[in-house]
Amino acid sequence: MTGFGAHSLPDDDALWSGLNEHLRSTLGSVGVSKMLAARDDDEAKARWVGRVRPVLENLAERVPLRSEGPARFGAGDGVSIQFDVHRVYLEASGSPRIRAMLLVDPAAVTLALVGLERWGSTWSEALDAAGESRTVVADEDTDDESQAFPWIAQKPGAPGPWVSAASPEEARAAGIAEDIGFDEVSTVFGRIAGRSA
Repeated sequence: MTGFGAHSLPDDDALWSGLNEHLRSTLGSVGVSKMLAARDDDEAKARWVGRVRPVLENLAERVPLRSEGPARFGAGDGVSIQFDVHRVYLEASGSPRIRAMLLVDPAAVTLALVGLERWGSTWSEALDAAGESRTVVADEDTDDESQAFPWIAQKPGAPGPWVSAASPEEARAAGIAEDIGFDEVSTVFGRIAGRSA
């Protein structure tokens, strides 16, 4: 496992190669450019890397990142983020915890999960104070992925799919994080880290 800060993140080729390796291992041979509605691989690479790099740069401001495999990074406190074509999958201590859309704010959601793992109810209270909680409902789908993330933080008026999680608490934290964004989540994170030091 390789650790890095904001100035030593993997280059674009390494990120793109990681996605392709991850997809080959999970889906077999797939046309990533088609999945990203791109004309060719160069355009697909630019789109995907253009979404992923800011996520990693934001996270590296607050937590030590490390490579854990193809398109997969550790973010501290047992939290891992797996990038897919359109989604991110977060785990904590090896268990699936949150599924979020890459286009929304996965850096905020990841940092929210790190905070939840690190500070528990203290983090939940601080995050609740920073933003409004969405309605959290049980997912009625029965596919394997929905069963792994059965709690949805709904956002009426915004198109889905919405962020979903393994528990209502994680869904609530992820929904708040998406709504207030990385900068505000990072501010709350820094404030609590300063009190904990």
